[in-house]
Amino acid sequence: MNIKKIVALGVGLTMVGATVFGASAWSLADYPAPFVKDGLPDPNLAIVIGDQADGSDVVGAMDVQGNLQQEAKVVVKTTTPAVGGVVVTGDAAEVGSTSDLLEINETIGDVRETFTEVDLDMLKGGQIVTNRGSTEYNQYLRFPVLTAGVYPPSGAVIFDEDERDKVGHYLYWRANRQLYQWELEFEEGLRSRISPATLAAPGPYDLEDLEDKDLFMLGQPFVVVDTDLFTPVAPNNLTSLTIDLMGGAVAGILGENDKETYVVDGKEYEVEVLVISETSANGEGSVKFRVNGEITSELRDGETDVLADGTQIGIRDILATGKDIQKSIVQFYIGAYKVSFTDRNTTDTLFEQSGTEVNEETIEDSNISIRGSLTGFGNEYELTSVRYNLQADAVLGDVYIPPGTGLREQLDEPEGMLTPFWDIRYEGLMDTGVTIVRWDARGSREYDLEFTNQEGIMYDTPLISNKGANFYWGDDDDRLWFTEGSNNATPTSWPIARRDYFILSDCLVTPYNTAIAGNNDNTCFTHVLRYNSIDTANRRLTFTDLATGTRETTYDAITCQANLVVGGVTYLVEVDPTGAACGATTTDLVIDLNANAVAGAQFTRGEQVLVALQGEGLLHFNTSECVRGAANRPSAGVPTWDWLNCTVNNTNATMELITLAKEFDEAQFDESVNVTIEARANNRIGLKGNTPSGITDLVWRRTTFFGPFDLEENEDLEHAMTGYGVFLEVYRPQSSTQAEDLTAEYPLSQRGARVFVTGGQVSVADVVGGGTSEQIQPIQLGTAKLASEIADITQWNAIVVGGPCANPIAAQLMGNPDPCWESIPENKAIVKLYTHANGRVALLVAGRTAKNTRQGCRAVATGQVTSVAGTSAMVSGTSLTDTTVTEM
Repeated sequence: MNIKKIVALGVGLTMVGATVFGASAWSLADYPAPFVKDGLPDPNLAIVIGDQADGSDVVGAMDVQGNLQQEAKVVVKTTTPAVGGVVVTGDAAEVGSTSDLLEINETIGDVRETFTEVDLDMLKGGQIVTNRGSTEYNQYLRFPVLTAGVYPPSGAVIFDEDERDKVGHYLYWRANRQLYQWELEFEEGLRSRISPATLAAPGPYDLEDLEDKDLFMLGQPFVVVDTDLFTPVAPNNLTSLTIDLMGGAVAGILGENDKETYVVDGKEYEVEVLVISETSANGEGSVKFRVNGEITSELRDGETDVLADGTQIGIRDILATGKDIQKSIVQFYIGAYKVSFTDRNTTDTLFEQSGTEVNEETIEDSNISIRGSLTGFGNEYELTSVRYNLQADAVLGDVYIPPGTGLREQLDEPEGMLTPFWDIRYEGLMDTGVTIVRWDARGSREYDLEFTNQEGIMYDTPLISNKGANFYWGDDDDRLWFTEGSNNATPTSWPIARRDYFILSDCLVTPYNTAIAGNNDNTCFTHVLRYNSIDTANRRLTFTDLATGTRETTYDAITCQANLVVGGVTYLVEVDPTGAACGATTTDLVIDLNANAVAGAQFTRGEQVLVALQGEGLLHFNTSECVRGAANRPSAGVPTWDWLNCTVNNTNATMELITLAKEFDEAQFDESVNVTIEARANNRIGLKGNTPSGITDLVWRRTTFFGPFDLEENEDLEHAMTGYGVFLEVYRPQSSTQAEDLTAEYPLSQRGARVFVTGGQVSVADVVGGGTSEQIQPIQLGTAKLASEIADITQWNAIVVGGPCANPIAAQLMGNPDPCWESIPENKAIVKLYTHANGRVALLVAGRTAKNTRQGCRAVATGQVTSVAGTSAMVSGTSLTDTTVTEM
């Protein structure tokens, strides 16, 4: 008779009916553990009452469950960057960090190419010891870096229109591009004897020292259940290897004819071993089960069977003795999960396409490379690494992961993730806060500009008008000035007339309004004012700040100059000095709009201001499109040379929304988005390029730009986004009497992408920057159970409420006392912990009467029982609020 393994009688008998999980010692002082541990409710939690429970028992059980729900919460501290957003708790690692953001359009691999056990528990390594030696093993999760010239890049967050025509930001992979690489590395090499040694090449052989070895893979424990090695023979001379691994939700060990109940995901499975054959499968042995009345196929080591509800049962090991006095036993998994790797040439570095199976299904989008070689005299094999690549393949093609979801649910073959216990999640863009910049159409002939400056002051100013005979900056009556005139050149110019608007801003940034190298200070203050009046008798000038109100200043009678202080910055103002006295010829002004002149100095024609936005963005007005030379302000009464700012060229007016390179985590160039407003027939106005295909002149320069995209759900809107995270919305009304609106949400700092690699159960909480968040972990529906619904109390971490007369589970725990009431003293309740052999726990709350039971539940819910260091306590008192807890 062939016997695979001989099992010691003592071991065989003591392990029958046990699970492979160890037990822990709990006390009442540990409450609410193990029912709620580290803020997470136990997945096998049950609160059990008798089928005919008294109302007091029910209310007491509700008190306990309510307390457990209060305890089931995770308190998290907001990590930098100190902005609002999400915190992912559990086994999770974020790709980006405060020192290296994952930028929009930047691949995961460019920021973090490799994750290890330092980052994630699911990648923890270990040690494997065989008869041929020992080796440490490590896991690595790697992401490819950006391939030059490929756009959009895979493994990056982009703003796009997905396969279902939904516009938004997504974590994106192009179809057939590599998602990631997982590697299992054996530091010293995992060595095994080849068996049987007498078998002629090519095999198959077993690597007998590898089989039954445990390892941890992507968040799940596995065991090597089978190996098949084919050694080199002519003409191919290739070494082929298949490795079968199996893990599962619940592991069990049973002997022949034994029966046990197991709980998987809240469902009970009664498993009975019908027969264990020691002679089948060439002496390897086989087994048949009855599971909830369903008989499985005959299974050997490493094989699985699928039950009617889709749950798998799989065989880890069959220990068949073939002896009457010694029981054969089987180690198995309920909720089994099987992974098989096959590489037909383990001596090269190439990858085997589709060489991976998960639960007997071939992963077509996978590639596998097993590295190993024959050693010694050819009777040993040394395994050095397993590398696994998964390619992107969604149901509709490219992979688009919207915020709040993970990679797994988007894949056509989610089993390609190898285990169900990990994911790559996209939790959206950083909540940096935003400021609004709006090009607001007033009808079909004028635009206003709305923005908030760096002091938090909001402005709404006339911007462009095509209402009159010319296409003006400003409105149809009064100009908007952002370029300086001159008092030191020919022709001279004092362009700002009464009622005109002008922009003051002390920003000097190369190359936009200065040529001085190194000028890039975009921390500055912008204000929009209006020239109201002049009192020549008292030499007083009056202005209105459009946001803060009236300002006055007095000019010098000789120099005709004055200092205008706005936002703590001094701007030089000069009244037209060409007449007999200041303002005698005209009352027009020239102002040092960018605050780089001093009193007595000369103004510089053509110098231009930059609008400094909250968030340190800039608006630059492109004056190259202005008419130069002619007098175009008839309200002045006399010809003047406005030089710039007079009118635009009756065709276009262009502005740039600029983000300097220094504001990016990594950037070589400034980001610059052009916004062009065009003159149209019949004195109308609008955003240039307004066609069904989009706002074609809403373009980018030296930057990443996505869009604009038409919204399927609203044909009046188009959306776009820049690499910095500026979100743009174009409102394109169907009516010809209304011009288009453009709104920009400008982030207060660069919007990074929040991408996480997660293992196991994680929770996601919204937080406010710099604070903490309590994330409630809901207790599962169905946790409360009647005693008749519990087939085996040892399979639950249970709180049993009610005395032995009211609750048969309580009676079972207490040894079925007779008479039932005598086991509890009068006017008392007992609270006692029972720890089962498998490590699970039952907490009994039982009173002599239903009122006493409720008192005991209240002592548990209020935490009084945690004062007891042992496992048993007595509760006494006259009311619910007057109870005393003592150790038994």
